[in-house]
Amino acid sequence: MSERKLPAKHNGNARWQKGMPKIGGRTVGTPNVATDFMREMMRRGAEAVGFDGKGKGGYVGWLVYMCLRYPKEYLKVMAKLEPRAVTLDQTLNLDVTYKTVEEARQALREQGIVIEHEVLQ
Repeated sequence: MSERKLPAKHNGNARWQKGMPKIGGRTVGTPNVATDFMREMMRRGAEAVGFDGKGKGGYVGWLVYMCLRYPKEYLKVMAKLEPRAVTLDQTLNLDVTYKTVEEARQALREQGIVIEHEVLQ
């Protein structure tokens, strides 16, 4: 059996380092099939759950629910998925305290944000 000839910079025992040639594995640019499969399964699961847990609104309904229920986490994910699409037009004052839910809803309405569902409780 003939041994595989390794390049001079590769001793066979060392981890890959910058400058070493690529040996084996997927070729550059080949997508990971398992990742694509899991992404599709997660999308289908979210679609089945929807906004109300029964599939209302499908995938978009689930995303709306997540945005309303977990806005901080939702925005973090959006920033990673579409960093160029997220822009901020104005300075936000995050040190605002509301005494009642109705007061918070009124402030949102004044900004043009209408919440149709009972998320704030």
